[in-house]
Amino acid sequence: MEEFTPLRAALAEPIASRESARPLILLDVEPDTEAEVVVVGGGPGGQTVALFCAWLGLSVILLEKAPELGGTGIKAAFACWAPNNRWLRETGVQDPETDFLRFAARTARPDRFDPASSTFGLSAWEFEGCRAMYHSAAEAVELLHDRGALRFQHELVHGEYWPNLPENRVGGGRALFPEGVNETRSNGGGIAMDSLARAID
Repeated sequence: MEEFTPLRAALAEPIASRESARPLILLDVEPDTEAEVVVVGGGPGGQTVALFCAWLGLSVILLEKAPELGGTGIKAAFACWAPNNRWLRETGVQDPETDFLRFAARTARPDRFDPASSTFGLSAWEFEGCRAMYHSAAEAVELLHDRGALRFQHELVHGEYWPNLPENRVGGGRALFPEGVNETRSNGGGIAMDSLARAID
């Protein structure tokens, strides 16, 4: 028979609407550890956030409900799409911000795409998100690569969505795969999650 606990009893009661972020159920338990950052979820996003925070000198706790890190990222081909990345620049290909933003707007919001608009038809929030991606994605993947947490290989052909759209002036080369990925890219997620987990250890 399942053990009955005060926590289960409390959860069985109707819960009133929240007025603050304070926990609904306060248990008489002292925390056994503290950290400046608590990351919930050990998928690709959680692992990279934990690493970046640790590299900034912050104390970090990473919580994961599964017996291993990785989440659904383990099943993915795991292409990181990073505009204007180092490897692309080294091939001599230019990836200007305006061209990237035009392509991002064309593919993200084809129903609202407007090449004459200063935001190409995106809302201000969407446009700033795309700008943040342009200015931050390459730096993030390059940092992971340089610190050995996740090494990438550059491919000019694979992993590019809509390479033939006229707004995609780069054509390819924004996609980065984990080093050692097989021809079908089916093991990319496993390689990436294993590499990030080792870096976290």
